Amino acid sequence: MKSSALSIRVFALAVLVPSLFLNAINQGNCQTPSPTVDQYVASGEFPLAITQAQSMPATIADQSLKTIAMAQMMSGAPQGAWLSAGRISDDRQRSNTLGGMFQPQESGTNGGQTGGVTIADFQPLINLIQTTIAPDEWSDTGTGDGTIQAYPAGVFVDASGTLRRIQFDATGKLEALRRRTSANDSRLETSQKTELRTISLVALEREAQLSAAQGKPISAWMKNLGGMYDVQYLIAKPESNDLLIAGPAGPWHLDNEGRAINTETGKPVLQLDDLVICMRNAVEKNGVFGCAITPRKENLASAKEFLATSKLKGTAWRTSLRNVLGQQDVEVFGIPADTHTASVLLEADLRMKLVGMGIEPSIPEIPSYLERVKLLPDGSVPPMDVARWWFTLNYDDLTSDPDRLIFAFQGTGVKVLSETEFVSEQGDRIHTGQSQGPTKLFAEDFTRHFDKIAAKYPVYEQLRGVFDLALVAGIMQKEQLVKRVNWHVTYFGAGDDQTGLRYKPRHSSVARQVDSVMNHRMIRARGEGKTLQHTIVGVSGGVHCDFGELLKDRKYTEGNDSIFGEVKSHAAAGNDSNSRWWWD
Repeated sequence: MKSSALSIRVFALAVLVPSLFLNAINQGNCQTPSPTVDQYVASGEFPLAITQAQSMPATIADQSLKTIAMAQMMSGAPQGAWLSAGRISDDRQRSNTLGGMFQPQESGTNGGQTGGVTIADFQPLINLIQTTIAPDEWSDTGTGDGTIQAYPAGVFVDASGTLRRIQFDATGKLEALRRRTSANDSRLETSQKTELRTISLVALEREAQLSAAQGKPISAWMKNLGGMYDVQYLIAKPESNDLLIAGPAGPWHLDNEGRAINTETGKPVLQLDDLVICMRNAVEKNGVFGCAITPRKENLASAKEFLATSKLKGTAWRTSLRNVLGQQDVEVFGIPADTHTASVLLEADLRMKLVGMGIEPSIPEIPSYLERVKLLPDGSVPPMDVARWWFTLNYDDLTSDPDRLIFAFQGTGVKVLSETEFVSEQGDRIHTGQSQGPTKLFAEDFTRHFDKIAAKYPVYEQLRGVFDLALVAGIMQKEQLVKRVNWHVTYFGAGDDQTGLRYKPRHSSVARQVDSVMNHRMIRARGEGKTLQHTIVGVSGGVHCDFGELLKDRKYTEGNDSIFGEVKSHAAAGNDSNSRWWWD
């Protein structure tokens, strides 16, 4: 019996030992819980924290990335902090994080938060001057009193607020210098010619905001929208929370008026400043904006009396009439008057009037007003009147897919309307609501041959570019595309936030008046041996855009894959990288 009992105890021990051994093995194989993001951050292991965060659901990941970015900034690793913040998917959370790290720059330092159209393009020339002519005397580079600014394009505003034309160097030496210095500057990026470049507006905003938060200037590549010179498509992609524009693009250089223009077509490239201004206008003003150049009532009355009573001739007559006419008032509405967008509207309007008056050369297809003037049936010249010409919208057709996610634009974009006005003895402009004679014919020909006159004066192409960007912004607003792709427009949008991290277009002087344009023509009356004179003064008009009204009840032509197949393919090509804001 004792032997049997011992055997049982030995057997029980034999069973127990393997069990304990297996438990020890199993306990050794148990995985210990991975450190949390907070634990990685506390130990300074930021790469591991980022990897851990990116494996989480988006909402939790964004909050973790914010924690990581702030910790990196506090630990003296700002570059890592910017990269971590840039990975935050929700634009509101990303903007809030960047705002917490953003330090506003002093006024005048650009600080990367300011937009701008020409400063990056002209910086090579500015650098060349400052480093070769008394380099220690420029306040921008040393402690001296000298300052230097970018050369304005087309028109400028003098100290009195008067809009004036720029007289250009006809020799081409300055243009050659600008091109030579620009070509050697690595900040001016170039690109291959492409029939269809796609830009993600969401990614563009993110990259521009990251640059601004770091105090870096926004590159010329961004300011010039990757060299795109025409918008052909607008594409919304709710499945990837993206909003795209697409159109032809290519390398650019500066022309003799300081504009960045495509090297092959000569068309000015689109500007980020204009896009942001149009997006904000669509939200705040429902797409209504423009400018007006208007004669002053008292000056018109004086001019009418002068023409009826003056005995002066020749140069004395022209000088006196010009003094009597004085200046016209300039008004910009719907957009800030000190922006590049406003200067494009004003220059386009002023140059159109100068062409219409025969002061600046036109093209054979668009004779000036005075070239069209004929004697009345009774042998007299037409009375002095005010020719009112203004630019407005000209889109023949808008095409969309059935889901209203892809839009294509057709039409010249711009047309000129007109009205013949008369002037009373008191200088009141009498609106007729009609256009006739030379006033009407000039407007019709300008619209019909807009492409050709725009090739001669690039500012008209710039105006068309502004209209295209405004149409993009108008469709985005009307179709609620921003909401459909869950984009909150935290940097390009309107208004200010508490951090001051908001895109700021470059500012310039505000135009308040412009010298009146006038011209006259001597007409010899047949059979009477005498010369008659017709004078046109006080040309009025402006630019008037109302995209809200244009799109209010607009019916879209329905497109299919035969129309949108290529653009869909290009749009999909950008899905492989969230870091890219443009692709071909």
